[in-house]
Amino acid sequence: MITYLNEKYDEEFVYAGYVEPGLMDEETLYARSLSDKKQRAVTVIVDDNGDFTDDYQGASVADYCEQLIGDYVRSYFDSDEIGYLMFINTNRINSMNEVENDDFHWDIGVQNVFHFSEEAITPEDLEKFAPEFAKFLYKHKITSDNKLNIVKNMDIKNLTYANYSQSFKYENLVYFYDIGINNKSVVISKSTKNQSEYYSTDEYINKELN
Repeated sequence: MITYLNEKYDEEFVYAGYVEPGLMDEETLYARSLSDKKQRAVTVIVDDNGDFTDDYQGASVADYCEQLIGDYVRSYFDSDEIGYLMFINTNRINSMNEVENDDFHWDIGVQNVFHFSEEAITPEDLEKFAPEFAKFLYKHKITSDNKLNIVKNMDIKNLTYANYSQSFKYENLVYFYDIGINNKSVVISKSTKNQSEYYSTDEYINKELN
């Protein structure tokens, strides 16, 4: 399956995960291209006939999703002083033709990591922003795990996939607000709570709309 990717795209891919075939699961390989600095996962599936299909050409969809989310957050805070990285977990959309009216149909799954400077953003700002962000993700049907971090002693504008883990160190992290959303549930974790909060998606969105 790795060889299939290497030969089809004339690039080098490395192993990232594997699901064995079963009653409910197709044989699936997860890989990453060494040329992709965003470290996006590529999915290869083997059908009943032994033929391979993959979602590598869906990278343009992922790039558009990243731009849509990044532009929304920067516009909300009216600032470019925000560090942002997006990781792709799953993507079942291979063409922008399938993203009509910016609707991703819950068929893309991402992890968004946002870093905000403690000089510019307060915990209260994040508390106010998070529900609005959830409504935005719900509107566009983007499955996502979102890490909203207020950090210090970091040059957030130079945030990269190589150095982003530094923000999770105790000495750099001032406040965090994590919110995960899919078509069924919303899960919230934050610095001020010892336990996560769980909601059905419709319950949470309806609560925030009222």
